[in-house]
Amino acid sequence: MRLVLALFVCLCAPALAAATAAARPDLAIDAVRAGLRADGTTRVVLDLSAPAPAFAARAEGARVLLDLPPFVWREGAPRLAGTLRAVRPGNRPGGARVTMDTAAPVAVAAAFALPPQGTKPHRLVLDLAPAQEATPPARLLYTSPSPRDRG
Repeated sequence: MRLVLALFVCLCAPALAAATAAARPDLAIDAVRAGLRADGTTRVVLDLSAPAPAFAARAEGARVLLDLPPFVWREGAPRLAGTLRAVRPGNRPGGARVTMDTAAPVAVAAAFALPPQGTKPHRLVLDLAPAQEATPPARLLYTSPSPRDRG
């Protein structure tokens, strides 16, 4: 019986290690911070370990949902300001999600990615504006440019 168990471990361990490595996300969220801008919008910045290949952001009342590929959450305590009240990671089918709770209904006025600059890492930036009653919910999609488009 021990021989069968040893043989099973020897044969399956490499496959299990490869599957575990393949399932490990390449993206990590290292920090989240927010600030109130002069125009009344709240800018939320997420520091990333790598460029986000694609993301979608949408506001649903007093909540913003940011859909990303799977990621590791390294953020300890987000720096909250403006309308931002709480930030938490979660899972969704086929990826992961960052949920941001706000003090009042908001609209996602802008969502974009920034490359590293000096000591600053890759970043995702969302500008949250007070929602107008007539503003329909919108979903902002972003797909990073392909390597040949980067020139």
